[in-house]
This record gives sequence, C-alpha cells and structure tokens, in this order.
Amino acid sequence: MSISNWNKIPSVKNARLISFSSEVEYKESTCIRGNGRSYGDASLNARIISMINCKEVLDLKDDILHVSSGFTLGEVLQIVLKQDFLFPVITGTQFVTIGGMIGCDVHGKNHKRNGTIGSWVEEIELKIPSGEVVFCSELKNKELFRATIGGLGLTGAILSAKIKLEKLKSKGISQDVTEYKSIEELLTGIKESTSPYKVAWLDLARKNSTYFLLSGDFNAKSKNVNFKAANGKISIPNIGVSYLNKISMGLYNRLYTRRLRKEKDAQVSFSEFFFPLDKMKNWNNVYGSKGFYQYQFILPEKIGAEGMKIIIDKIRASKFTSYLSTLKYYGEVESPGIISFPIEGYSLTVDFKNKPGIVSFLRELDQLVIQFGGRVYLAKDAILTAENFRKMYSTVDEYKSVIKSVNSGKINSLMSNRLKLVDA
Repeated sequence: MSISNWNKIPSVKNARLISFSSEVEYKESTCIRGNGRSYGDASLNARIISMINCKEVLDLKDDILHVSSGFTLGEVLQIVLKQDFLFPVITGTQFVTIGGMIGCDVHGKNHKRNGTIGSWVEEIELKIPSGEVVFCSELKNKELFRATIGGLGLTGAILSAKIKLEKLKSKGISQDVTEYKSIEELLTGIKESTSPYKVAWLDLARKNSTYFLLSGDFNAKSKNVNFKAANGKISIPNIGVSYLNKISMGLYNRLYTRRLRKEKDAQVSFSEFFFPLDKMKNWNNVYGSKGFYQYQFILPEKIGAEGMKIIIDKIRASKFTSYLSTLKYYGEVESPGIISFPIEGYSLTVDFKNKPGIVSFLRELDQLVIQFGGRVYLAKDAILTAENFRKMYSTVDEYKSVIKSVNSGKINSLMSNRLKLVDA
C-alpha cells in the first residue's frame, strides 16, 4: 500500500496501515496518523497506526466536550451545534480528526481572539510509547501535556481529550468583504478589523492585483442554516495531470474576484464560510498525480509588512505560480505547546505544483523567513532541514528533552527523522 498525506508528497510505498486498538503495541518503528489531512510527512512511516477508528466517547457536559481522538471535526460539529455550542477553533476543513488537531495545534480564522486549539484543551488521555495510558493537563504531567499539543504525535497516541467549548450565538454568519490595493493596506486592515473571524485572499498569479479581506461573525439576523458533515458535492477525478495553468486559474481568479466584489455584505452558511473547499471532494486532484507543496510561514508583526512584501515579490518574480494564497493575522494569545507554530504577526499560505526546482525555491524562502525572525508550519512542511528548524524554533531542546523522557525511538516519522526530533 502506498500512503501519502493530502498533498500527495512524499509517498511511502509498501506502508503498513494498522487500525488502532487497545492491544496495539509500539514494538517497532511506528508513527501515529489521523485522517491524513496534513500536508507534509509528520504522519508518514513504513508502519502507521491509524487512529480514525478511535471513537469510544463523545460526551458534552456543560461546556466541556469529552471526545475520542478519531472523531472528525465535522462529526463533532454536528453534535455540539445542535446543543448551541461552538468548537473554539475551526480549521479550513471538517475532515481533520480531533487527535490530529491537537497534535498539530491547529489555528483558525479567529486566532487573535481564541489562539490555537491547545489553549482550549483541558486534559489529554495519552498512550505513551511504553504502552502505559496517562492523563496530562496544565496541572498534571504538565511538560508532557505541552509536548503533546503541537507535538506531531511523538509523545504517543492521543486517545481522548476534554475541550472547553464556546456558546453559539447563531448558526448563520454575516460575511463582509473589503478590497485593498496594497499589501501594506491589507495588513493594517486585517489587524485592525474587529471581526472575530478573518482571512485574506490574494491572487499571486498576477503581477498586480488587489487584495480581499473576508471577515465574519455569527449573526442572529442572518439565515439559520444547519451544518451537515458531507464528503463534497463536486467530485474531482484524478486524471494524472494538473488542471491548473495560467489560463484556467486566470479565469477562475477573475470570476472569484467578481464574486467577492458582489458579496461585500453577504449572509452565508456555516459550511460556506468555514469549509469552502470541502464542497469539492478530492480537490487535491487538481494538482495532478505529482502532488503539490503547501508552504505556510509566519512573520513577527514588527517586520510583517516589509518582510511579507519582499517574499511576495520573490514569489511573483519566480517561475513558480501560487494558485491558492491566503493570509491571516495572529494575536498575542500564546499556546501551551512547546513547538506550536503561531507567534503574534502575519502568516501567508501558498500552494505550488510539484515541478523541477520547487524544493530549492522553497528553501530559499526558508532563508528569508529565518532572516525575518519567522517560522514555517510543521504540519504543512516536507522539506525543512534540521538546521533551519532549529533557527526557527528556539524551544527545540526543551521539546526534545520531554520526548526523550517518554519515547526511546519507537514512535517516529519521516519528519521526526528529517528534523532529528527523536533519539533512537
């Protein structure tokens, strides 16, 4: 069996995928995997334990959700929304597992207000590499708790977690669209926006284009559309080659720009606002069988405008076209995770087709990110070197110390080997 994550690279041939059970042991080199919606190699190995069937508990008491790690975000939302509660951090897809969300310490469009999912986790039930099941929190086994949040599955298999929820005001959402003429104006606009949820869309395929800020909030006056988890209404077949080129994406971007200008004050459904790409089943097939690289980096606020403009100009001047580009603003809410991604500042996410020279180009971007005091998101990385990882994440030694205390090398991944995170 050949296994890869959502971006299709790298791919592990003859991988063994083992369904999790209480009897599963870490007798040999193994990695932990959720639903495979990350973009790099953090959940890839020759032997993989899949947690997708770990669904023992899904219980809501007051505002605390006790949930097994194998449930997807979509499955959880179907339950909690009916009881007028909201998951505090919502990713761009409903198909991530709860365990995967914690292991990657995910963030959403509301980071300035809510931080990462790690800030809302009350307790984690964890099966460590020795086979022992332990509980960790801010009050018990704190360092293990901090190494598990955003820890890429290297502390063991997350069995369940207790997560604090928010009260839901409405299931309908009011969305506003603001257009800017420069990256400097956009960064100022997204930082100063008072909307809790906000993300910017950029057309980097064109040398000169406008920038759009999509902001939104739950509104009792908007249409009340119940959320339903789905596998996508539109199926994208895998034809082997990429659907994307300057002509097709030029047309799409013009149509999308026209649509945004018409929807400056729109009432949208839950799915439309949070999961726009989920309506297309297997949308990753548009990049062809060779896959693609999704590159996400963050720069500190003080260097944001200058650094972001330099990196965007470099991308536009290169032979590599980003067909999907989004920008977010991150607040000062700190995550408990030792190697969590967010810092106060601005992040840019770009997608590139897998073609000759792209890895070398991304490593050039790595150098600029380091120069500006930023870092890349590990859940979407497949090319970072151990040396550059250390330059981006100053807490590496603290993280490795905790990993070493529970993991002698039985649990590892292609990423942990590449970044030298586990001492065998």
